Amino acid sequence: MSDQYKYYDNLSKIMIKTRNIRFQVSESEKRKEKFSITTITMLSIYIACWSLILAIFPKEFSDFQSKALNLSLVVASVSLLAISIFDYASNRSVFAEQMLQNAFSISKIARETERQLKNPNPSYERLDDLAQSYEETVKNAGVNHSSIDYNIWKRGGPGNSDHVLRWIA
Repeated sequence: MSDQYKYYDNLSKIMIKTRNIRFQVSESEKRKEKFSITTITMLSIYIACWSLILAIFPKEFSDFQSKALNLSLVVASVSLLAISIFDYASNRSVFAEQMLQNAFSISKIARETERQLKNPNPSYERLDDLAQSYEETVKNAGVNHSSIDYNIWKRGGPGNSDHVLRWIA
């Protein structure tokens, strides 16, 4: 095996690794967005229901109970506002879609690279073009996965306990 062949074989593995990480990141961001939407929905329902109950049955609650409930509604409202602002700022759905589309593009290049390497006489000129195409695809994505995403993928994906780190980050 020539050094050139080894180089492209290693590059092919890097392409597959990058693709897999980006697919994982896309799925992770979609899960986070669903969780966030669920949290926002539950907080909204909580605020609306208790506000309605307080308005309809004001005499059913003692002064202390009303104040405590109003305080919890204020905390829920501020939480709802903060979560909504952070969600809007993070733009998870766009990031997830960018990662997904980039993973699909990388997949196409990686498969062509693998096919070239399986050929008894691979075209190193074509492999050079594919390597350049891979670099451009990664660069043109405009976003990148983090080292935390890489470590989660390396340790087996979101099913392990490291996935909690990604939620924190």
